[in-house]
Amino acid sequence: MAPETSMTIQLGNIINPYSTKPTNSISVETFFNNLLMEYLYENMIVTLTTATTFSASSSNPINKVVNEQTTYTFSLTFSQQHYSGDRIIVTFPASLSILVGF
Repeated sequence: MAPETSMTIQLGNIINPYSTKPTNSISVETFFNNLLMEYLYENMIVTLTTATTFSASSSNPINKVVNEQTTYTFSLTFSQQHYSGDRIIVTFPASLSILVGF
């Protein structure tokens, strides 16, 4: 039997990192007869490239007459838990005119 030079390990039930920011490096070591043969202590980083979407969203105007001033209620249901200090950025299309009054 020929020696193996590669291996694939699949682990289940892992919770993805909290954000798309790269995590700390994962370390890997191989041993033979309790002697370290190979190691990897850096450059193996878990990174998510795509943020998750909201699990639900809706927007409802109070007044549904075209070209009339109204108030909208936006509702968002997050797919992930959020914590104090997290930010939400809302970008409105340029076609909406928003009146700000004090």
